[in-house]
Amino acid sequence: MASRNPSIRLVLASVVLPALVVAADEALLAFAYQHRWSVPTTLAVLGWFVAQTGLLCYVAGKWLPNWGWRLVVLFWSMLLINLLLRGPSVGSDIKLLALAFSSGQIGALAAWVILGASAWWRRLAILPFAVVPVFLFGEAQVEEMGWDVDAWRSVMLVQVVATCVLVAALHVSGYRIELVQFGAAEGGPGPVQFSVRHLLIATMAVAIVMTIVQALLRTSQSQSGRQWLQASADGVVLAVVSLAAMWAALGAGRWWIKAMVFILLALAAGSSLYWLEKSVLYRAPVLFKWEQPLTQAGWWWLAWALLAGSLLAGMLLVLRATGHRLVRRRRTG
Repeated sequence: MASRNPSIRLVLASVVLPALVVAADEALLAFAYQHRWSVPTTLAVLGWFVAQTGLLCYVAGKWLPNWGWRLVVLFWSMLLINLLLRGPSVGSDIKLLALAFSSGQIGALAAWVILGASAWWRRLAILPFAVVPVFLFGEAQVEEMGWDVDAWRSVMLVQVVATCVLVAALHVSGYRIELVQFGAAEGGPGPVQFSVRHLLIATMAVAIVMTIVQALLRTSQSQSGRQWLQASADGVVLAVVSLAAMWAALGAGRWWIKAMVFILLALAAGSSLYWLEKSVLYRAPVLFKWEQPLTQAGWWWLAWALLAGSLLAGMLLVLRATGHRLVRRRRTG
């Protein structure tokens, strides 16, 4: 009977569980559509997509026998989620947050490709998780909603670059996503782990930068040519949220403390983006007299930051389930 267990787990993780998740997706989206995407149903949909991402990734890491199986199951599952989030029955606000899902995929890609310790071909195999949804769906979605494509393109581009820079800085500092022993994984003797202290240092640095950016924006908010400055600030803040999500998924410490710190930081980041959007307006094109914000996302910035980070952390659970952690080796000599 024991010899059958691996086969049973394989079928459950690669066929049964994804099928149940897809059925639940369809049912929940239909329910939300019937209720005209009210706030409670919208929150239920967002919460479910975060939960299912973490569940699928963790089960794939625990039950599937190798990375070939894991990547196949996760690829089609994540692609299907992207398609569902952009379906005809989905509300426009949820379609906006579908970009946040792509944002989380970008962070997961940067973390694994830059910090991973396995073969390059294995890390590059997850490239479609981030690249395909962003380039196939991202800008088309923004155009469909009638929003400023250039502004969103700048935000997403800066986020990608800033996330890669932050992750590369961790790489230069000696951090890697590595398979570690149980004692080290739980905070015992072994590699030095990415901790709350490191996260607070990074957050403080960004807070200083944001203060400078805010001052510059107030002196140039009437000039549309300077909108890139706000877009860059948005991207940097979202990159820090990505860094916090990596720590929450793969760093040391009690899970509930990490979850609480991440949620508070994501909400603070979303609030700062919301404040920027409401307090800094730009003149509309030539023939119009009124002023408008950069992206029109409004209070959805809070949901964006929390959702993008949560989805990133959920995707990285496949690594945590296989015993990987974000660590830095102690220097010897």
